[in-house]
Amino acid sequence: MKNKTKVILLVIFLSISILFVSTVYAQEFSLKLTVGYGDISIGDYNTFGEGLEIYFNDLKDVFGGEITGEFERLNLGFEYSGEIMLKISKVFNIGVGVDYIQRSSKSEFTIHTAFMEYHSYTIEPYFRAIPIKASVYYFIPIIKPLKLFLNAGVGYYFGKMTNTTRIETLNSWSETKFDVKDRAVGFHGGVGLEIEFIPRLILFLEGKARYCILKSWEGEETYQDSDGFSDLRRGTLFFYQMKHDPDTGNLYPTISMDIVPIGIYPKYFAFDLSEFSLRAGIRIRF
Repeated sequence: MKNKTKVILLVIFLSISILFVSTVYAQEFSLKLTVGYGDISIGDYNTFGEGLEIYFNDLKDVFGGEITGEFERLNLGFEYSGEIMLKISKVFNIGVGVDYIQRSSKSEFTIHTAFMEYHSYTIEPYFRAIPIKASVYYFIPIIKPLKLFLNAGVGYYFGKMTNTTRIETLNSWSETKFDVKDRAVGFHGGVGLEIEFIPRLILFLEGKARYCILKSWEGEETYQDSDGFSDLRRGTLFFYQMKHDPDTGNLYPTISMDIVPIGIYPKYFAFDLSEFSLRAGIRIRF
């Protein structure tokens, strides 16, 4: 935690320094507003959901019956960003800004068998990340007013995730909810084209890549069921292969907040924000 605080202070200090130094030498200010659509890697959470889908199909193979529902992957979604850009030469700009990244879905599996009669499993994740970023831009004139630009930079990402899991049968139910947070450094780069549509109003298209993995999720887990039992635990989120299921005899990926993981191949739960996205927007020069 102390190391994370140091990194946060360093990123904030560098961002303020860049903004201050750039302001002194800035020839022009501009505001960049962007909307994009990206494919995030995700990692462990999608693996967990896909394992759940396999589990229900394995139950069907053992007991027969009918299954409805499928896992909704979290990869694709819209993203938004705002950035202040400072022109410090004919070809170089420096930018400081913030992004908003969000993914959510709801997946429900239901199985009807002669043995189980009715069994449903619902998972509803919500993920949000807000990175504070600093970037360097390099502009290459092509044909006036068209320009090619390259950019690269670093960001500090603040992540928050909740996940609600609900299990129901004909006579009972239970519900588990995670509420966790994490922070990490990430890197980004991109290439795009812009055109000055009217004086001081620029339109652009951009392809962007990002690398960032959040893998120290901490927070709390709440549990309650139809018998009136409830429990609250605080700690770190783990990802592992659960012990062999008694009905199918197979291993399945599990997410849990355990002090000591009880499964096989335990590791810290990771949410991989790395992606490639396509973006478009406007830049207003002042």
